[in-house]
Amino acid sequence: PDGRVFICNSNDDYLGEKRPTGDQIIELVAGAGVAEAVEDTTAHRNNELVQTLQLDSTELEVRIIAQDQRLPWEMAWPGDGWLWFSERGGAIKKMQMETGEIKQIYQVEGVYESKDNSGMHGMALHPDFPAEPYIYVHYTLSLSESQLVRLTYDAQADTVVSSEVLLGNLVAKHTHNGSRIAFGPDKTMYFTLGDANRKRLPQQLDSYNGKILRMNPDGSVPADNPIPGSLIWSYGHRNPQGLVIASNGKIYSSEHGPTTDDEVNLIQKGRNYGWPKVEGFCDTRSESKFCEDYNVVEPLYAWSPTVGVCGMDYYDHDAIPEWKNSLLLGNLKGGNGDIGQRLCNLRLDAAGERVIDYREYFTYTFGRIRDVLVLPDGRVLLCTSNRETNSNAMEVVGPLDDLIIEIKAVR
Repeated sequence: PDGRVFICNSNDDYLGEKRPTGDQIIELVAGAGVAEAVEDTTAHRNNELVQTLQLDSTELEVRIIAQDQRLPWEMAWPGDGWLWFSERGGAIKKMQMETGEIKQIYQVEGVYESKDNSGMHGMALHPDFPAEPYIYVHYTLSLSESQLVRLTYDAQADTVVSSEVLLGNLVAKHTHNGSRIAFGPDKTMYFTLGDANRKRLPQQLDSYNGKILRMNPDGSVPADNPIPGSLIWSYGHRNPQGLVIASNGKIYSSEHGPTTDDEVNLIQKGRNYGWPKVEGFCDTRSESKFCEDYNVVEPLYAWSPTVGVCGMDYYDHDAIPEWKNSLLLGNLKGGNGDIGQRLCNLRLDAAGERVIDYREYFTYTFGRIRDVLVLPDGRVLLCTSNRETNSNAMEVVGPLDDLIIEIKAVR
């Protein structure tokens, strides 16, 4: 009404030239001579409101609670007011949620990082932490080897004091290493491991690659595993990078497809998930035959083209009723016609065995969403991995990436 003119650009779509600050809103001011871009820096101030989101009946507030981190991969909540998170380079950190204070408590030695996805991946705290003072991490030692390690934490010194290799000499590659770690209600530990770009391994039961493993907290084989003497719980996986044991008792995993058929799977004891013979559903002649012969489990949901499925959690809180009994899943990819870089919500049926509704949020708002964590009070945390340089990462790095984001209901 006062004659000012505003312009917005869309350089972050897949046809545009990406800017490190993302897209802009520009004001043209009369008499200024040169139009200057006025950048929105709200998302770069800790604990400042980034945006609100109106669901059917619930309003959400979205805030940046940590910034300038380096590739956070996994988040964990021991319940003492500190958020623990790992970074791909081997750092283990914790953040005081009330004050925003961040401490690095340990740097895992010997972590090998490549330009793709090698590095430290899965991290989990023992379910009785810190009474049982164990931190579990998986990381690559070299281009060809990774290992699963149990670290011992000294609460008084607030650091790690010893380490023990639970599972070593695992086949690795510059990519397809997985991984996620999660504990079940019986305190057994589940661990996802990628196929290390070796397609033959997921169907070979003498290899742990391309599998979801189950073990006791000391690394030993549970007596009720499907294959006596083996850690294998399920097999035929390509690169599973999301894992949650939900309060409904079900185990869910997300898995990268090649160029089609990213998957969310309901994990069942001793079952085959098909890779590399099956991509997504059993919907070709050769796939149908293999599925019938080997009793393959089809995914709950699949995306084509791929979206870069990653960390996930199960939402079962009344704070956000629209999300109750659903999976929240981060996406990594962006550009070239795919629909990645957003938070997905997959509403489940009462049995937790079928997706009955699908929604998407925060499209291209934060970049690559690496992990999702639901807190006991119903808040949801996201972390990004925009500093990655692998071929699938778009140039969306902001000046204060990477971020940890909080989503909470306000009314």
